[in-house]
Amino acid sequence: MQPDEHFDGFPFKAEEVKRYIAVKGLVSMLLTNGSFFHYEPADETAFLNWLKYHRVEDLRKNYPDEK
Repeated sequence: MQPDEHFDGFPFKAEEVKRYIAVKGLVSMLLTNGSFFHYEPADETAFLNWLKYHRVEDLRKNYPDEK
């Protein structure tokens, strides 16, 4: 099953999200229009998988894990 362009409860299409970072349940995103948007998904894992499926850039890939 292919994920939809929209994630239930999220007001933007995947193509409108340029990059994101997730920290303790809060996902902060830069949108293609230059705005920032913060979102607390009910199912963080499903939301992050949706972003990854749609190839939205994860900022954590560019930095080492916090210790």
